[in-house]
This record gives sequence, structure tokens and C-alpha cells, in this order.
Amino acid sequence: MKLGVAHEVGLASACTAALLIVLLGGALPAFAWVTLGAPWLSLALQLSGKSAPGASGTLVGLASLALAIATLVNGGVESSVLAFAELLLGLLCGRLLVRRTAAHDVQAVLLALLLVLAGSVLNVTLSYLWLFIAFAVTLVWSLATRQLLAAAPGDVANQPSERRARTDVVTPAFFAATGALSLAVLAIAAAVFVLFPRVGFGELGAFLRKESTLPGEVGLRGDPRALGGSRAVARVRGVPEQVFERGLYLRGAVYDVVTLDGFSRSPGGALTVRRAATTPLADAARGRYEVTLAPLVGDTLLSLGHVDALRVISGGMANPNFTLGYAGRTSRGELKATEALVSSLRYEVGGGISAPGQPGATAADAPPLDADKPDDARWLALPPDVDDELVQLAATAAGDAVDVRAQADAIRRYLLSQFRYSLEPPRFARAPLRAFLLDDRQGHCEYFAAAHALLLRLRGIGARVVGGFQGGAWDDGTVVFQERHAHAWVEWYLPGRGWVVDDGTPLATAPREQLTGVAALLEALRRQWDDRVLDYSLGDQSDALQSARRAVGRLDLGLKRVVGVAFALGVVGGAALWWLRRRRRRAGDVEHPLAQALLVASERRLRRATPPAQTVRAAVLEALVGQDADAPLAQALRDGLALYEAERFGGRPADGPAVRRARARLRAAATQTRDARAQAP
Repeated sequence: MKLGVAHEVGLASACTAALLIVLLGGALPAFAWVTLGAPWLSLALQLSGKSAPGASGTLVGLASLALAIATLVNGGVESSVLAFAELLLGLLCGRLLVRRTAAHDVQAVLLALLLVLAGSVLNVTLSYLWLFIAFAVTLVWSLATRQLLAAAPGDVANQPSERRARTDVVTPAFFAATGALSLAVLAIAAAVFVLFPRVGFGELGAFLRKESTLPGEVGLRGDPRALGGSRAVARVRGVPEQVFERGLYLRGAVYDVVTLDGFSRSPGGALTVRRAATTPLADAARGRYEVTLAPLVGDTLLSLGHVDALRVISGGMANPNFTLGYAGRTSRGELKATEALVSSLRYEVGGGISAPGQPGATAADAPPLDADKPDDARWLALPPDVDDELVQLAATAAGDAVDVRAQADAIRRYLLSQFRYSLEPPRFARAPLRAFLLDDRQGHCEYFAAAHALLLRLRGIGARVVGGFQGGAWDDGTVVFQERHAHAWVEWYLPGRGWVVDDGTPLATAPREQLTGVAALLEALRRQWDDRVLDYSLGDQSDALQSARRAVGRLDLGLKRVVGVAFALGVVGGAALWWLRRRRRRAGDVEHPLAQALLVASERRLRRATPPAQTVRAAVLEALVGQDADAPLAQALRDGLALYEAERFGGRPADGPAVRRARARLRAAATQTRDARAQAP
């Protein structure tokens, strides 16, 4: 590959990786994806010897500045990171389009690096890791080729075309060396991450909290929430596989208002049971399980059923070294943290695991509902526009059943047998829930849940809609709930026993999901990313260092001495090699008989010694600056350099007589230059 092409491809790839790191965070508007074309348009322009007009870069930069200011004004300080990323995006694109000099390349690299830092806030998914590795490798590649091109002073556009066209530099060995250097940089960065205290970029990311996926109200005219993506909402450990096969319901928001347009939560929801009043986890009468909850549901804590006790383990805050608190239970039965989650929260729950038909609370927690009490009446309230057809439908669904449980069972069977699951519900009807029950008889889980609750209330049975996640996927002892598992169901009130989970949606009876193959591998990688990177705290650092210390402590005395001596020898040997390399940096060049003559002639022209780090080519090209192209010394230097590089790097056989003639010309030209300078007034 030509050296110039290699540099352009490396720079374009590094900038593309930086852009993707920010864009995949999902916070920028959709039109920002057009910026991905800027690095490759710049590459095409550079390879054709052109560049965009300078004014175009200025316009792009000003447009990004205006967008950033608008974002900051509309979103306040919470959107500062987003505004900064938008500004950097425009500045990078503008610089790429109009770059002409080596300084412009350096500026593009610095802007790309700042974008990567902004992306560490905007993009906390696993894709950041892969793109960061790609950025590191291509950045080293770009900088290495840039250094080779910058061996002589001047602008990129004025570099000799021969240098950009060289094909003997960018070889497989070059790619192997730059790749190894990139991996070494990444290894050092990982070591720094492990050893040094971390406060986390989450302090800035806290400004970018996303809205909860458990909304305060659900309208039946919109799309179902179950069409979400594959992001993990929660991971639950400690659930037996036979219990998972029975069907799990990860409950979150509780809705007490049911209308013919949807369901919602009434104002209020104050805490009725605070943390101090909960049962200690050690005294919990039922089973235990552990939940790792992603920051996607606001301040709501999810559980698999009625909670006797809850203990927060770690996480939830922007800084992983601090832990979010548990506030308690609301009057609707929701569990709340002290504030909205910013990072993943780990907590242990003691309590029951609900299943359809089983009560979630004990008899002591379930006195009969009293319609005269506001807190009880809300579970029995009917929409004002309920008509006789709906009342008759509820009676038909209940059939001949008399007691509460029998009626509830009959209504569930009626929904399962007479209605069909569909993603094309009657959402454009004037009253979607009424159209679902009386006409279309098809819809998604939110229609079934709202209809189920309404039919129960029409029979005088207290009922509420619950939003959360159902089923999940089994992954070697861990149940993974993803956004696509979003679901809605009902809980109805059984006097003397408590709230009973029930589900009339046909899809809820589908076979349980098992993560295998690629899906299981991706989930394992995401879990390691969440646990080992996003939630990595000082405690984890201490544990890692203690584990290393214990591993060393288990070694016998003789092996410890061997390791110590080997380490000391490695340090001394590395220092010695560095010193020798510094002393003999140009040893390979000086061994060639023509190299010394070129260096001496260059030093006489410049009237100073050549720096140890400077190559023969760099010294000669620097000596040529400002010389008349036809001057004897300039001609001798050019011809001598061409002969030297052809023999040393180009594989040309050594030509002793030609080398001797070139050295003689250099000595004569250098002497002539020195004498002319001495005779000058």
C-alpha cells in the first residue's frame, strides 16, 4: 500500500470510529449520522489532490455551534455533554473537509480524541469497547504514517509525490508493529483503570438520564411497549429453573385508573412503608433472589412478587463508589429508590415469587376492601362512560361463578378463548378499549390488561393494572429481562389472601426462552462490561489487589525469589536496552559507508550537529531547505540520498565505486560551500 494512501485510510478510520462512538449513544438527532461521510469524503479529496473551499469548513463549524447553543438553551446544564458532542462533531467534519497541512491532521486527531471522551458519557453500551479498540489501532496507524510523511518540513500538499507513493514502508510488518503498539497502549490503559481510584464519567452522564420505560400513563392509541430492543433491563439471580419455567412477572409500576382509552396512575403515591419499617432480610420468611437493575425505569425498583425485605448492595449512583438508597413502598404497592437510577443498581430481595392464581401477600395484609374508603375505592372505580353492553359482557364472561376466585378464573378463561393477540389493535377507534371488547376482539398485552381489570371491576372485584416485564430468558442460572419482554397484566384482590397476579394475554403462555449460541455470548460480554467497567468501584479495585496479593502469598519462598530476581533483571535489562538504543539510534544507518558522508555534509550546511533522533533522510532534507536546486551541494545530497536509500531499503545490490564517487562529491561540495561561506563578506 502506498504511504499516502495508508495515512489517509488510517485517519479516516480513526475519525469514523470516534463518530460512531458518539452516534451509537442514541442521544444525537438522526440527521447527525450524515457526518459519517465526512472522513471518507476528505480521503477522496486528498487522494485526488483537492480540498473543499475554506468557507465550507467555517459554515459547518458555525452550524454546529448554533446547534450546540440551541441544545444548551433548551435543555439547560443537563444537556451540556450533548451540546459539547454536537459542537465537536461539526468542528471535526469541518476540519476534515478543508485540511491541507500536517497541523490540520493533528487538529483532526485531537478533535476525534475529544469525541471519544464525550462518547464515554453518551455511549455506555458494549459497542463503546469495540469502537474504542478500533479507534486506538487506527489512531496509532494514522500517527505513524503521519510521522513518516512529515520527515521533511512543509505542507502535506507540497510533499514530494515520490514519498507519498512509496510502497516499501507500509508492509505487513508495519501493520503488525502498529497493532502491537496499540494493544500495548490498551493494556496500559486497562492497568491504570484497575489500579487508580475511579469516580466515573457517570458524574457527567447523570445529566443525560433517559425517561423511564414505565410511564405514568399508557394510552391504547399508541404502539405497544413490548416492541422494545434487546437492552437488558434487569438480571435476576437465585431463581430456580423450575420456577422460571412456571413463568416470572417482574413487577414495576402499578396503575389504579382504568378508562376506555387506557390506564394511568392517580396523583399521589406517597410512601406508606419506609425502609426503617421493613423486615430485616435475615428474617424474611420466603425465598431470596438478587436483582441487577439497569437505569431504565426511573426510581422504581422491580421485584418478582410481594417484598418482605430489601437490601441494596451497590450501585445506582453516577459515581460507582457510592450507593443509592432504598426509600420504601408506595400506597400503590410500588418499590421506590431515594432517587432515579443513574447506573445499574444491585439489591437483594426477600419475599415471594408471584405466579398467576397465587396471592402475593399474607392474610394479615389483606383485609376486605371498603368502597367508602378512598384508598380502597380506587381499585373498584369504573370509567364514567361505561354502558350496559360492557356490564352485560362482564356478566357473560363470569358465567355462573359466584365467589371472587371463581369469577376471576372465568374472566381469564374468557379472554384467553374469545380474544386473539395481535399488534394491530383498534387504536383509531373513539374508545379503543370498548372497540376491543365488543367489536375487534384482538390486541396486544396492554389491551388485554386494561380489559381484564375493567371486567373484574364490573363484577365488583378490586383490580389494578401492573406494568413490568414477563418471562425473561434463562442464561445459565440468571434470568435476563430485556426491553422486548415489557408486558402488562393485572392483580385482583382476594379478601383474606391479598393481591393475586393474573394474566389474560394469550402470548404469556408461550414456551420459555433459553439464551444459547451467539445470544448467550453477547449477553455474557454485556454482563462483564456492566460489572467490570460501568460498575467498577474502589471496592472492586481493592478486591482485585487483595486477590493478587493472596496469589503471590501462596507461592513458596524459592519461587518468590526467582520471580523477584527475574523482575529485577527485566527492569535492568530494559533500562540498558533503552540506553543502548538511545546511544545507537542511527547505528543501522551509520554502518552504511555513505550515511556518514551525508550526515557530515548536512551538518556543514546547517552548521550544527545532527540530533540523535533524526534520520539520515530527515537530516538531508532539512539541509536542502533554502538551497539553490542547482547548487553542487544540493545535487550531491540528492544523488547521495537516492543511492543510499536504494541500497539500504530498496534491495539494490551494493555498488562500491558509485558509493566512493558519491562520497567524494559530497566532500568536495561541502568543502566548496565552507570556503564560499568563509570568503563571503
